Amino acid sequence: MGLEFLHREIDPAAFDLEAERYCRRRRLDFRYLPRFGAYSRAYSGTIERDASFLLHERGETVGLALVPIERCDGGLAVSIGGNFAPAPAVDGEHAERAAFSRIDEIARASGVGKVALHAVLSTHPWSWNRLRVYGFVDGSGLDAVVDLTLDDAALWRTVRKSYKALINKYSDRNGCETVIVDAASPNRDLHETYRVLHAKCSGRVTREKTTFDLQYEMLLEGNATLFVLRCSDGVVGCAYFLQHGAAVDYFSMVDDPDLASLRLPVSHVLVWAAIGYFKARGFSLLRLSPPAAFSPVEGFGDYCDAKGLGIAHFKHGIATGIATAFRGIRYYDETAFERDLETFRAAFHRSREER
Repeated sequence: MGLEFLHREIDPAAFDLEAERYCRRRRLDFRYLPRFGAYSRAYSGTIERDASFLLHERGETVGLALVPIERCDGGLAVSIGGNFAPAPAVDGEHAERAAFSRIDEIARASGVGKVALHAVLSTHPWSWNRLRVYGFVDGSGLDAVVDLTLDDAALWRTVRKSYKALINKYSDRNGCETVIVDAASPNRDLHETYRVLHAKCSGRVTREKTTFDLQYEMLLEGNATLFVLRCSDGVVGCAYFLQHGAAVDYFSMVDDPDLASLRLPVSHVLVWAAIGYFKARGFSLLRLSPPAAFSPVEGFGDYCDAKGLGIAHFKHGIATGIATAFRGIRYYDETAFERDLETFRAAFHRSREER
């Protein structure tokens, strides 16, 4: 008996139930959880079709492929909010070939201009970019990571010297308190504060309230954690992390611009607190996530502005290493390729002008 496919479009409830089981059994990254799938659909806002599917062989699930088809830059793409979607999680090369073949069939039948996928460090232990096997143009970038299997002394040694004094000074000292909101200690009010600060520090509402509600559901299910730095003047900032299996992602950071004059090192204190928290709970890897670049243009699809480079510099000062974030794009029409080529050209010229 060969491989069979269960498409989410045919039976969403059955798909989500089995996808959840597969994620738990394989200890897959949080990106493959159905709840995060709901978040991704809400975040995008332009997904016209969710063509995700499971692969079955002899009654067992052997793979999960996420195939969100969204309206992006005037065309259709397999992506999430214009960004790369996770590559299929599969058991073995046979299932991998079948998954990419089915994605190719779906893309051609749907009139998709491009498929943009990325490997997940904890799910794809690749030593090279296997997306190339399936016709993808390499668009890899960098990710700053923290190896949580290191002992406390080794982790502390990797922290940039100038950060250590800041962390020591404000970690539950000098009127500052780090509050952890998780499944064991939920707090809807603090989670709502995070949502309000997200808009406040951005200068506008950047995404729907539904996405924050879904984050809170993930938190209640044990797949998200909120770290809050509070001082006598109120909540200074928050750091959000998503986790499942062996790995954790640094998801977002917000702060209160009205308290900027306090010049408190919110990111330094909260990321260091998260390192200790997740290490104590048996996680092995913390991905600090892009941007992690060293220069404005480092590859096709890998661009970083001045703000992003500043964020990357911070991450380099607390990470234990740099990993390649394997990514790739498969093009199905020339228009999609020309659009991305023009973005590359513009980023390159902008970087030269800013030197």
